[in-house]
Amino acid sequence: MGSSTISLGLGLGGGKSATSSGTSGGGGGFANEYSVSFDGANDYFNPSSAISFTGVYTLSMWFRQTTDALGILAFGGGAYIEPGGSNGKILVRGYSTITSSINVFTFGQWSHFMLARDSSNNVEAWVNGVSIGTGTNSGTATFSKFGIYGTSVQPFGGELDEISLFDSDQSANIATIYNSGVPTDLASLSPVNWYRMGDINGASGVTITDQGEVIGGNNGTLTNGPTYSTSVPS
Repeated sequence: MGSSTISLGLGLGGGKSATSSGTSGGGGGFANEYSVSFDGANDYFNPSSAISFTGVYTLSMWFRQTTDALGILAFGGGAYIEPGGSNGKILVRGYSTITSSINVFTFGQWSHFMLARDSSNNVEAWVNGVSIGTGTNSGTATFSKFGIYGTSVQPFGGELDEISLFDSDQSANIATIYNSGVPTDLASLSPVNWYRMGDINGASGVTITDQGEVIGGNNGTLTNGPTYSTSVPS
């Protein structure tokens, strides 16, 4: 990939977070002990129901890419987010695009990605708390998969963790969400969907419980054999 492209067509949703105990956040402490590892062949994670948004949204997620090939972090509505292997560039493609030539993450290390659209249809993306591009987009998007494009194209190799979706613009809270590189309890920010990627279910089974505003409201499934990992952002 010659340059990092940030596309402005990905509309995502939100939710309210919960603690590692599985209850809605606020009391009892927060711990992040697990992530989910994808093999770069055909693994992916999908909410049971695709998530569509037409207005304000924010996506926040952590990733560690370990396979030196183009892979999809998130896909929906014809838009996708793609880290570019060892060259450390991110491509976010959709209904319109902007480009950046900088390397924004380090291959083999944990990084944070956030994308937000405000009420004026301005879109901005951040990697590790630093803005990497802005633009505009007013399209509707349906968010459906993490770790793959469609059913087989460009599977992601590495770990994903702490995926959260908001029906609000969280750009003013980027420093809080990134938290100097350590995931934190997002309960006070009220994400609509929040997937802890192993912390709620004790790193067991294929179901990832949605810890958003309605606990278990849109659970997800680990498909084709992703495994749990103790590698987490820290």
